[in-house]
Order: sequence, then structure tokens, then C-alpha cells
Amino acid sequence: KNDMKLLTLKDVEDKVSIFTNLSIGNPTYNSQTKEELTNKFTKNDLVITDKFLTELCDKDSLIYQSLVIFYEAKYLKEEKKLTDKLNKVIRGTISTKLIKASVNKDSEIWLFEGLSASSGFRNARALNQGCYLLRGKILNCWDLEKTQILENIEMRELYAILKLQFGKDTEKDLPFKFVIIGTDQDQDGVHIAGLILAMFARHFPWIIRKGYIYRALSPIITGMPKKGKELLNFYSQEEFNIWERNNKKEMSNYNFVYGKGLGSMTNDQYKVFLQQQRLIKFTMHDAKDMESIQLWFQKSTEARKVVMMSDSQIIYETE
Repeated sequence: KNDMKLLTLKDVEDKVSIFTNLSIGNPTYNSQTKEELTNKFTKNDLVITDKFLTELCDKDSLIYQSLVIFYEAKYLKEEKKLTDKLNKVIRGTISTKLIKASVNKDSEIWLFEGLSASSGFRNARALNQGCYLLRGKILNCWDLEKTQILENIEMRELYAILKLQFGKDTEKDLPFKFVIIGTDQDQDGVHIAGLILAMFARHFPWIIRKGYIYRALSPIITGMPKKGKELLNFYSQEEFNIWERNNKKEMSNYNFVYGKGLGSMTNDQYKVFLQQQRLIKFTMHDAKDMESIQLWFQKSTEARKVVMMSDSQIIYETE
């Protein structure tokens, strides 16, 4: 099924015939020439063993191989033609929301959620940093056809910016060394980051496997110095609690502010965010990693329910 997903039941019925040898008591026929048996049978009269079905579906069986030949002749050619057409659409797309980097060497593309989140970017960025502005939550692309995805202007523009092509590893054409997701640290921000990751995993897994996709963490608590000191940034409540226990005398030198998202950052905070990066690097090593992403983003909810009811934990590694 996974190898020949476009194959229909009619395709199989047209190409496959199964002959059986039966011993029947008191057979009846539709004519004297005995060409067609007219005895009535139920499903219980024909017992097919698991061994027979396994051998029938084996990839080395003649039936399977004949279906592969048929599939390649009928569907793969059509699928390639459609993919080439969609890739041409991507190549012809021009983005209106791209802020380009001034320097191409070791360049970074930051993906931001809306204008407010990117408001301080132009003033605080380095010359090798550019950004693309997303409009809220992107599509969940996991179960969508490629044609459906490209109906969305943001997806088309993002693919064009990264020079991505369906069905191809275009690493040599990738204009950036880092693709950095810059979303808020709240639940919406985590969700958007997950949707972006799932989109890459589903259609362009190489870009994750080869280490190009990151997420930038923004501080949830910032210590604003009252005078003469540098900003203090804390990326978790635990990190702040540890610092507080060990620096009681320093507490009075700062005003501590809880972050309200990237749009609320001062210029100094934004500069630290861009230049002293705290990054999560996403990787995929095997089929289990892909299955984990599929679990959370496919339409089917049954497998998710099982995991959510268990004591499973997700572990993040930061760089």
C-alpha cells in the first residue's frame, strides 16, 4: 500500500486472477457444457490460510511484481509529470515578505510569526541574517496533497526562498546555512514551530537530516539592570530559580520582567536574541523519528490518544 499508494482495487482486480482447485459434492451448472458452476457458496466455504496471503503479498511474488510494472507504467509517469509542474510553480514564485541578508556567507533565514514578532529585526540583525514573515499558524501539511499545499501563498513563497523542489534533494541550491524558526515561547509558538518541522519532514526530510533546521529560544525572564550591568536572560523558570538561589545579593540590582513574546522585546533584548543565540537543532536519524512526527501531525487521533494517556516523555537537546 505504501509503495503503490495510487493503486486502486479495480487496478488489482483487472490484473490479478486466482485459480482454485475445489472438490464439490453434487455440483450444478448453468448449461450442459458445464462452463459455469451455479452452486451457492458462503464465505465460510472458502478458507484461505495466512501463509497463502503472506506469500501472495510478498514483494518477490509474481503477482506483486506484475502490479509494480503496471503501477510504474500508469501512475509514476503521471506523478512525475505533476511534480515537475508543481516544481515549476515554485521556481516562478517571488516573495513579497522576504527581508534579504546583506551578506551571503554563512547566511541565516529567520522565520517569524507576523510583523510584530519581527519588528526589531532590521535594527538588531547582523549582515548575514534575513527573515521571512509568516502570517500566524501555517498549514498542517502532513495529510495534504502537494497541489493543496501550493494553493497557500506562504508555502509557495517559503519553498521558493529556500529553493526547495518536491522529490529532490536540493542542498546544493539552498541559499542559507541556517533555517531558524523564531516563534514565541508560548503554546502557539511551539505549535507553529511543530507545524514547520512537520512540513519539512513530510516533503523535504533531507533538510532536517542534514542539520539545517533550528529553533531559537527567547528568554522567558529578563533581568533589566538598574545601572552599569548587562542584561540577564533566563530560558526556563528552573534556570531563573537556580540563579536566584545563588545570587541573593544581586537581586536588587535588576528589575525582572517576564517575556510576553518577541514583539515585546526591547532593541537590546532583540540584539541578544539574534547575536547570542540559544538554539535547538532538529535532527532525524531513522524511521522511528519520522514515525514520531507523523504520530503528532497526521489526522488520525487514535495513536496520539494512546501516547497522551501513557507516561511518555519528549526529550529536547539544546546546543
